[in-house]
Amino acid sequence: MHLNRLTRLSIVAIMVGLISFGPTTMLAFTDATIVIKPSHMDGWNFQVGIFAGTSTSSAGFEIGPGTPTLPTGSAEFKTGSDGNSFALLRNSNYQGTLLSDLTQLTYDSYVTAHNNCVAPYLSLLVDLNDNGVFDAGDDRIFFEPCYQTGVYSTIPPDVPGDIPLQNAPIGPDGSTVRTGEWQHWDALIGGWWSALDATPGGGPPLFTLPSYIARDANHQNAKIVNDSPCRGGVRFTAGAGAPTWNDFEGNVDNFTIGVSNDNITFDFEYENLPIPECGVQPAGSVMACKYYDFNANQTKEVSEPLLDGWPITISPLGNATPNVATQLTVEGCVTWTNLVVALNPYTLTEGTPNETNWVHSTPASVEVNVVANQTTLVNFGNYCTKASGGSTIGFWGNKNGQALLTLADFAELTALKLVNKDGSNRDFTSTLANNKRALETWLQKADAVNMAYMLSAQLAAMKLNVLHGFVDGNSFALCYNGTVNQLMAAANAALLADQQTPSGDANRATQETLKNCLDALNNGGPVVPVTPCSRHFGE
Repeated sequence: MHLNRLTRLSIVAIMVGLISFGPTTMLAFTDATIVIKPSHMDGWNFQVGIFAGTSTSSAGFEIGPGTPTLPTGSAEFKTGSDGNSFALLRNSNYQGTLLSDLTQLTYDSYVTAHNNCVAPYLSLLVDLNDNGVFDAGDDRIFFEPCYQTGVYSTIPPDVPGDIPLQNAPIGPDGSTVRTGEWQHWDALIGGWWSALDATPGGGPPLFTLPSYIARDANHQNAKIVNDSPCRGGVRFTAGAGAPTWNDFEGNVDNFTIGVSNDNITFDFEYENLPIPECGVQPAGSVMACKYYDFNANQTKEVSEPLLDGWPITISPLGNATPNVATQLTVEGCVTWTNLVVALNPYTLTEGTPNETNWVHSTPASVEVNVVANQTTLVNFGNYCTKASGGSTIGFWGNKNGQALLTLADFAELTALKLVNKDGSNRDFTSTLANNKRALETWLQKADAVNMAYMLSAQLAAMKLNVLHGFVDGNSFALCYNGTVNQLMAAANAALLADQQTPSGDANRATQETLKNCLDALNNGGPVVPVTPCSRHFGE
């Protein structure tokens, strides 16, 4: 005798201290192996409790123990010091399934610590009056590994030994339950006992499922029934009977249930996530951040600032917290929690400023699938453009530009690798007046017969633009994909590499690309400023 009958029946009663977790979903029957884990409970849920007092039991998923048939994890049951505590794993997907339609019912168990021969056992809630609810007159039937010794017979008929041996007995008590190893059990051919006809304390007399179904018309129409949406009629249990179940530790895995030869195998696996509460749909969170994509590369860099006051909208909203569809970024981000996984995908859309110089560097609207108990991060990138402020080579060659020039400017120009039409070096080391006249002539005569000459003229003009604050050298040149300072450095390096680039020269195309970019910026072409532009939304 492993439990008293009252304690057995307490498992399906209203329980003091009951904790229930795991969502209920419907299952489409197909031949398949389904992995059950916290992020995908698929109709399974754990319950721990005690009929009276404080429960010491626990249940969940773990890796191992040992080597499960379906690696690498299993469902774990612990009763703790009070064996009247119990731990259950229940499935609610089989409501209304005829017992006569069951064509496979097997599972594996592992016992780490126990007293006598107890192991996690399988039980079914049975609807005998065909009203679809678990009520008076209905039954609970139990398959316990401890009784699969080959010495029991069914009732009726009384045929000695017609319940087969499963796993070789050990010890003088003939127990078939061993510790420290995985064992396989076939409940379809094994011996069961019934809460309605059991002796006090539960256990034998036993029957097989076919003999149970054959009892009468009610049993022939017997069906699996749930006693609540979170308390399914297919159950694995440990505990609910001190002292036998004190300090029990055991596991279940590789559970196969076949209905009309459609077999579903459930593989219980560990996942580093909390097990969701039954009846509460799994939910996750989304954090959406808005950053200034200064280099327009669609990737958030550490140096790129977040932008406040930017509207971001989510759809569907559901019961999200906060329950507002559009939020303005604070410290660059907005967050929604309590996003139900079942509503996936969610669409997040960032606002578009009224100012047309703002550009979305990333898609303005994205779909995301939230993951239970995790936060999904979405980054929206934008940059703005403005005129570079640059002045042309014509400006620096006329009286207005010349009036601004100083000897320090010419020292900076001389430090560059500037060349003449014939490829010789162009330096400015004379008096200020002579340097001005030389620059005017040099700029006015610049052409692209030798591309290095025209590149030199555009580089000189840009250098003067930066020196006089017309152009911010740290601004981002979209035509180069780098800052203006980096563009100038690249142009100077190209001139150092080749001072003579006529038509057909291998380096001419590179120098022409750099020249064109400098020319555009010297004519006020767009750059991305270091500081984000102003922006407004709506009316």
